[in-house]
Amino acid sequence: HPGSPDNIFGWWISRWHFGLNEGPIVLMIENERSSLLWRLMRSCPYIRSGLQGAGFEGGWLTELPQVTSPPS
Repeated sequence: HPGSPDNIFGWWISRWHFGLNEGPIVLMIENERSSLLWRLMRSCPYIRSGLQGAGFEGGWLTELPQVTSPPS
């Protein structure tokens, strides 16, 4: 078992499980290919409202219509 004390690789490394960093890589490839993730993020009222509430402005936040508040 990867979490057992007698594992020569310690508690953080597993000889049996790979791919902890593969998910973000797949997302980056898809985003470069189609910009899907950017489009989804920009259209999400919760993300836009949060960024605007935190004081972010400019760029795509001003290019697209302003979000007053996310739907309830």
